[in-house]
Amino acid sequence: MPENKISLGELLKYMSFEDVHLTHKYEEIELSTIVELDDNTLTQSGKEHWEGVMNAKVNRIFVGGYGLQIECEDVEPERLAEFSHVPAGYCDADLYDTWINDGNDESHEEPTMNI
Repeated sequence: MPENKISLGELLKYMSFEDVHLTHKYEEIELSTIVELDDNTLTQSGKEHWEGVMNAKVNRIFVGGYGLQIECEDVEPERLAEFSHVPAGYCDADLYDTWINDGNDESHEEPTMNI
């Protein structure tokens, strides 16, 4: 029976994470601490550029050796590592400004989960 897993992008519509690390299910990747990750982290341009990462399937969320970790699959490990560096600030300043919301957006809403 196939498993239905939520994508990273869908997860971020419902939950906000602080000091989180994205890991790959099958390969070790270079980790970066993402201070804040939610549906409002990326600009529209960022969501388009990183669509493949946002479509990655979340295998599990757990506390590991690096703290809070979201383990992803169905994404190239290198691409996941590259994405992790961006919200952590390890990229060109112009690209950061293009892809990451600065937090001053008036329409910024906290993600909610209806149970």
